[in-house]
Amino acid sequence: MDDFPQLELTRQTIGIAFRVYNALGYGVREQYIHRALCKEFDDAGIAYQHEVVVPLIYRGEQIGNYRLDFVLRNELVVEIKVVPFI
Repeated sequence: MDDFPQLELTRQTIGIAFRVYNALGYGVREQYIHRALCKEFDDAGIAYQHEVVVPLIYRGEQIGNYRLDFVLRNELVVEIKVVPFI
């Protein structure tokens, strides 16, 4: 996995996600998970954009927009899902 350019950022992000989950627990609304992640990313010095809108293109035509939960350092997209089970 040494050829994976975002390996360290990915590891750090997974650690942050577990820290937030362990602190807040199960059943917390997604908006609060987002707020906690923003605080953790700030504290870790990770540059991020939150709720980034990107065009959804199909066969060369824009058919809508998609909102990405987080883009970290313009390198890694993080999508948060809160569901009762997977």
